[in-house]
Amino acid sequence: MEKLKEILAIPGVSGYENRIVEFFKKEFLSLGYSYKRDNLGSIIFFKNKNDSKAKKVIIDTHIDEVGFLITNLNEDGTVLIESIGGINLKLMQTQVLEVWSSNFKKKYLAILTFPNQDDKDLDLQKAILDLGFKSKEDLIKHDINVGSSVTFPNLFQENEISILSKGIDNRLGAYISLNLARDLAKKSLKFNLEFVFSTQEEVGLRGSRTAIYNQNPDLVIVIDISPAYDLDKKGSPYGILGEGTMLRHKDAYTIYKKKIIIFLRNLFKKENIKYQDYFSLGGTNAGIIQLLKEGILVFPIGLCARNIHTGLAIVNKNDLMETERGLRILINKINDNLIKKGTLIN
Repeated sequence: MEKLKEILAIPGVSGYENRIVEFFKKEFLSLGYSYKRDNLGSIIFFKNKNDSKAKKVIIDTHIDEVGFLITNLNEDGTVLIESIGGINLKLMQTQVLEVWSSNFKKKYLAILTFPNQDDKDLDLQKAILDLGFKSKEDLIKHDINVGSSVTFPNLFQENEISILSKGIDNRLGAYISLNLARDLAKKSLKFNLEFVFSTQEEVGLRGSRTAIYNQNPDLVIVIDISPAYDLDKKGSPYGILGEGTMLRHKDAYTIYKKKIIIFLRNLFKKENIKYQDYFSLGGTNAGIIQLLKEGILVFPIGLCARNIHTGLAIVNKNDLMETERGLRILINKINDNLIKKGTLIN
């Protein structure tokens, strides 16, 4: 949990992910992986002894988080902001946020208000973010400028059932990917395995497009966190906390191949992995990855959480464990298939 807390605390709204990229670079280099970065900032990790003739599997997780950027410094010391990623403004009235200095070395608490606005028709461009300063000069003196990042506050709580934090989407997926990379660092596989930590997913699935394009994978496993709608009384198949990892059938960008659904369902049943059928109202990087070149086979892996894209998402710890266990079993199954049958899936 200490490692997860560290990952969740690092600021990184879309386009400003460099600090979280540097964190994972340090982690993977300590495990013996090599890396390269692309021009959108995504980072790709791989083992040094790749076999050029072997199949290639990539595990993709996006590392950006939703948040805001400052668009204007007001003379009275308040600022105006613009959202980065999908945020429900109805949940933002009097929301406490953190404003980061330009060099990310200091942060300041602020409160978001929508003065003289009807709750049914909120306009972020007319909202005010108040840091408690008196003038524009105060902001500049504290290294707060147009383009400075604004994130949800760094809150974290763990109990015997749940984890509550900002940034669950998708730092939890990145945490799962890191755990798997640690387990497989010294393991010999029948295929080449690469880990992509992609940028700018929350603003249009951008980073994975450029990061994966030239890697020419045979299969990409996309790990992401999706919304649970159990409190909205939608229930199954729209995400229920505690009902296991997701068997994702479709979302806004992807209808998954039937053979993938059958393959995963059979694997989950055989290995006693608790799972739930899931239909998403949003999307993941799989939506853009499957359209690269002649089309790439994508596998969806992940779990659901309440209140994603807010200051405090909630995820079930058993769902996390089942998802991580399912991913490990999936990698072993792919490896066994290549050894015994010469194919990734059957």
